[in-house]
Amino acid sequence: MAKINDDDPPGGGDWFDQQGPPPAALPAAAPDDFAKQVTSWYQQYLGRTPSQQEIDSHRGNPGGLDAVQKVIQGAAGKNGEANPAATPAGGSEAALRAQIAQWAGMPGADPSLKNDPDYWVRAITAKGGLTDANKQYWQDASVGPTAFFNNPNRESAGRYGAADYTSGNFGAPPAPYVSNPNAPTYTPLPTPDGLSTPYVAPTWTGGEFKTPDADAAILQKGFTAPTAADLENSPGYRERFKMGLDANQRSAAGQGSILNGGTQKALARYGQDYASTEYNNFYGQSLATRQQNVSDAQTDASNAYRDYMTRYGQFTDAATRGFQARQQNEGEFQNAVGNNQQTYTNRYGSYLNDNARTLSDYLTNVTTQRNNENDYWSRLNDLYQTGATAANNSYKPGPTA
Repeated sequence: MAKINDDDPPGGGDWFDQQGPPPAALPAAAPDDFAKQVTSWYQQYLGRTPSQQEIDSHRGNPGGLDAVQKVIQGAAGKNGEANPAATPAGGSEAALRAQIAQWAGMPGADPSLKNDPDYWVRAITAKGGLTDANKQYWQDASVGPTAFFNNPNRESAGRYGAADYTSGNFGAPPAPYVSNPNAPTYTPLPTPDGLSTPYVAPTWTGGEFKTPDADAAILQKGFTAPTAADLENSPGYRERFKMGLDANQRSAAGQGSILNGGTQKALARYGQDYASTEYNNFYGQSLATRQQNVSDAQTDASNAYRDYMTRYGQFTDAATRGFQARQQNEGEFQNAVGNNQQTYTNRYGSYLNDNARTLSDYLTNVTTQRNNENDYWSRLNDLYQTGATAANNSYKPGPTA
């Protein structure tokens, strides 16, 4: 059996004997300025040279070289040295935890702020602590649409890049999907007082039109011709007749013919003619009086009807204006309700779209994470399989004793 030493017989030996002396190591690449500076600080504060992995872990510090120096000083301070630069914001770890708790209560906060605050304390402290200069960076990295859990590739190396593979996050499950919990709520508009009850048309309280009683009596009663008795009972009739008769008698007496037959016939004719003339006059006066009374009654009735229709017209005009105002107010309110509903619909649509985009981004980030991990794993597995195959094929057992 071959032995793993330098005394193997020819044709045998272990893999190193068969391959010959190992090749000379390749010259190391010249360190860059960043690596030189980090190395000098490690030697100054920690008394040793950093590994390449340690140098690379400092490259993503958002605070630059000043923050990296504070981190290295902080590592030296763990051995009991004074290290004020590594003290968290506010002068104590309690202040840093209070800030992390405040971020955890904001909308869109990374759930790990609440579930694993120790992780954030370590992460922030490792990058120089929380200062006024980097406070907004850490808030953006933990809360809202730019946070790590919403954007796995936020940093140049990516949340699931090589730096995370070496820090133990490789294969870790993604953060839970968090949608926007603040869905808009619909608030109906209050109904104005004038529209809260059904419309009721006003009632006319002016009553029906009626002709004044006195005028109605005149217009409803027909004309009746006066009688002889009415004529005789009319004022002044008898006095006028007596005065005319006396005048004719005196005239006849003066002529000495008052007692003859002709005078008596003349007096009789006078009485008949006078009665006829007076009656005609009285009839005409009665008819004229009737016509005047009817005309006055008609005028009064017409004026009363005109006044009634004027008041009724004012009532209907006011009712029409009131109804039109009601319709105008109702229309404006319905327009306001429609605008309010449309505003809510637009806000809710935006809310759904935002959640859809958040979910799409989340699924994209998860897919990217898994693809990166699978790719990294495949490359590691390829290296392993290649090395294992080369080692197995190159080993040759030595001669048996």
